[in-house]
Amino acid sequence: MSAAAIQEGRAPWRELVAGFFADRLAAFGFVLFVAIAILALFAPWLAPQDPYDLANLNLSDGRLPPGSTGSEGVFYFLGTDDQGRDLIAAIMYGFRVSLGIGAASSLAAMAIGTTVGLAAAYIGGWLGDAIMRIVDFQLSIPAVLLALMMVALVGSGIDKIFFALVVAQWAYYARTVRGIAIVEMQADYVAAARGLCLGPMRILFSHLLPNCLPPLLVVVTIQIAAAIALEATLSFLGLGLPISEPSLGLLLANGFQYMLSGRYWMSLFPGIALLLMIVAINLIGDRLRDLLNVRLQK
Repeated sequence: MSAAAIQEGRAPWRELVAGFFADRLAAFGFVLFVAIAILALFAPWLAPQDPYDLANLNLSDGRLPPGSTGSEGVFYFLGTDDQGRDLIAAIMYGFRVSLGIGAASSLAAMAIGTTVGLAAAYIGGWLGDAIMRIVDFQLSIPAVLLALMMVALVGSGIDKIFFALVVAQWAYYARTVRGIAIVEMQADYVAAARGLCLGPMRILFSHLLPNCLPPLLVVVTIQIAAAIALEATLSFLGLGLPISEPSLGLLLANGFQYMLSGRYWMSLFPGIALLLMIVAINLIGDRLRDLLNVRLQK
């Protein structure tokens, strides 16, 4: 399958799907991600308990090791945390929060970054260069440091973390889209669109944007994993989501204080769950990059 054919829209989607699943690691990553997404989406129905309903928690069952039976005869396959929460249920709800905020912030950042990148390529000149210097300046700042600065400025909370993740990510999309759009601006279809006196918005979003989608698909996949890891970092540092919106990073932070006392499971299992989710997304993104990047096909 030709990557150029995919980008020009000639190859059917079934060929792209067949090429994707021809790689066993990518297929494994996709199956793993689908399983995690199902656990996250249906956590209220699949989890053995609501780990954040205080009426269902029993503090006497706190810090039970894996394979223990609680005071009411409940079997805890992965053990419990310090509040008596079933770790399986807590991880499923953690998937729900981490994946949700990671995907939502990445999509919002993609919308902003794509618009900025297209505008910078279309406008060109000193104004387009000035826009990209702002992008370059932000890219020179580590994403973790930038997110920490945003949280320090606006405070904590799910909406504040969402804002911090969007600010930390949008420049990646702007840089990617601008580079592709500059090349596409030289194409005949753009000249034809201008010759027909089409408006800038129509040229940008009806003609340029579709030709930027294949690389964008790769970037958004990888950035979702990066956003999940960044949110977990903030939560682990105590600057992320509140206890009412628990993520995998918060579960890691809550269990970390018990690591030296031998109660490893409270951090180990949420950490493994976080690792599996990030690896699954990265495997999907790497395979999409191989399929959609023309230079890698040469």
